[in-house]
Amino acid sequence: MKKYCTNFCGALFLIVALLVNPLFIIHGQTWTNQEKSETVNASAPALPTLAYGIRELGTLGGNSSFARDINDRGQITGNANTTAGRLHAYLWENGVMRDLGFLPNGVDFSRGFSINENGVITGESDNNSSKAFVYFPPDATLTALSGLITNNPDGLNIAGGFGAGINDNRQIVGTMSRISPAVIRGFIYADGTVRDLGSIDGLTTTPARAWGINHFGQAVGLSRNAGGISHATLWQNGTATDLGSLGGATAFSEAFRINDRGQTVGRSTVTAGVTGQNAVLWENGQIRNLGRLDGVNFGRANDINAFGTIVGTSSQFESFSGRAVIWRPGETTPTDLNTLLPANSGWTLLTSAEGINNAGNIVGFGTINGQTRAFVMTPYDVCLTDAQRGVTVLINSQSGDYRIIDCPFNTITEGKGEVSINGCLLTLRRAVGKQFIEATFNLCRLTGTATYGSIFRFPRTTVADNEAGNSGCGGACQP
Repeated sequence: MKKYCTNFCGALFLIVALLVNPLFIIHGQTWTNQEKSETVNASAPALPTLAYGIRELGTLGGNSSFARDINDRGQITGNANTTAGRLHAYLWENGVMRDLGFLPNGVDFSRGFSINENGVITGESDNNSSKAFVYFPPDATLTALSGLITNNPDGLNIAGGFGAGINDNRQIVGTMSRISPAVIRGFIYADGTVRDLGSIDGLTTTPARAWGINHFGQAVGLSRNAGGISHATLWQNGTATDLGSLGGATAFSEAFRINDRGQTVGRSTVTAGVTGQNAVLWENGQIRNLGRLDGVNFGRANDINAFGTIVGTSSQFESFSGRAVIWRPGETTPTDLNTLLPANSGWTLLTSAEGINNAGNIVGFGTINGQTRAFVMTPYDVCLTDAQRGVTVLINSQSGDYRIIDCPFNTITEGKGEVSINGCLLTLRRAVGKQFIEATFNLCRLTGTATYGSIFRFPRTTVADNEAGNSGCGGACQP
């Protein structure tokens, strides 16, 4: 059985080689110590994913957990069972799941829906009579959104509702009911003021929900059109815009998330009056059918990152999760994430992919060892192998996440470093104890180009190489 560790043991071979001989070759790649160059940011184009790793996030002492959102720092929120069997919102960071508790004077329940780049979380507490909350790190407790509201010109019932999306400007969207008439409405909160977002039909007496908001304050969700049908809705500059549906004016649709490019994802009925929904993407005024997995009736896209990578789920029944799926940029059919699991991962089913960040890290929930658990999947776009030594090194060039599989020492080391790219050279800088180790390899040796963002396909070991290594342990980069 492999051990999992986060310090010196997991990379003994690699670290020793770097310290003793600062220049060595791993499967044709030159690694050397070098000065740190400019940092890659989220605006750089994404490299193709060659392999995925997956990590269980654990629980708060109970038997289940769910992940709902992840930011670019790798912080995650959702909810998990406590030892008392109650579901509490959490903040997961650097391998530690922090219990955020619940708001007083209500049912012992909370759930984190969205987290911004500063680690501020919004969600709901008390599932009998939902109350929107905000969590400001490093506070020990949740803050009721109602306590932050000083201006409520539209007469919303600020004591109830839930927060569903938050951006880096601390604008929050979600759902509250109006006091009169008592109907649920999408809201936006900013700087002490909460407003009813309105609806496509222009009425204040029809239901609406808001789910997501981007950095520019564009919000998405659903509201009723003039025919009384719920349609995906974009709110910006005080106007509600009907995003349409696959089945026209009489078919249902709903939007869940919007990125800073205005790309919006959600779900839509394909044909009015016929059972079945497909995941959809709205962009540039058009709706694109993203489909669903074969053999099921319902598909939905839950989140989209800045590069246009989309995650969601396909299921047999509406509102029930089935199998987690992904669409890479430009794809119009989903790929089952279960087919991308690393060998011997222990997961029997990835049920739903709920969130994705700009590094391509995916969060959701599934089944491992018969229990429902939150997961984070890490994509690796750089893969270096040495079958003879039995070492595989995987790197995410956006986030700096790395995974070193060292078969001779029977260890796997995972962690986060800093990645920089200078011309042809990609450098990973990571902490090992009190030292920093830098490893650099030359992209141009393999591709003949110095342009970052080209389609780098790093060499994979053949079956023969793999067998000559350690019977497949750490010997190959899987697509």
